[in-house]
Amino acid sequence: MAELAGLVLVHCQVGFLEGSGGAEPVHDAGPILERLVGLLERARAAGAPVVFLEEVSEPETDGPIHPALAPGPGEVVVPTQGPDVFGAPHLEGVLEALGVRHMVVAGFQTEVCMDGLVTGALEQGLAVTVVGDAHSTWDAESPASEVVAEHNSRFAAAATVVDAAGVAF
Repeated sequence: MAELAGLVLVHCQVGFLEGSGGAEPVHDAGPILERLVGLLERARAAGAPVVFLEEVSEPETDGPIHPALAPGPGEVVVPTQGPDVFGAPHLEGVLEALGVRHMVVAGFQTEVCMDGLVTGALEQGLAVTVVGDAHSTWDAESPASEVVAEHNSRFAAAATVVDAAGVAF
């Protein structure tokens, strides 16, 4: 029997996708938002569980979940604080209650919360598919595109990495 795949969207909030408080949006925010909307539509159409992780430590800059990705009935929002998003209160219990043993993950911030989620999930024995063209970060010491590519390579050592078009629920 195949493991139930659930979509986990990480910090898909207005501040990341549109910028806030003088900060720019993450790299490639527009095309990534389109991919996230498509993933969410396909997950809903397939009846797959959907979980949103919402960063709450800086609400004035992160903002709410982006309206194009607003949670629907029966979808769960789990508040998070800091990079250990898999350790967020109740996340593991939420996934277990939904029967999710395979996470399809996308969102922000590649080198912090996405990395923490993927690492934590793999350590707990969950199967993970990273949507390689639906996560991002900001340009910093390295260009965001390089950070994303480097992390996709790292993620691929223990998880499946596919483009959004290749995700099926």
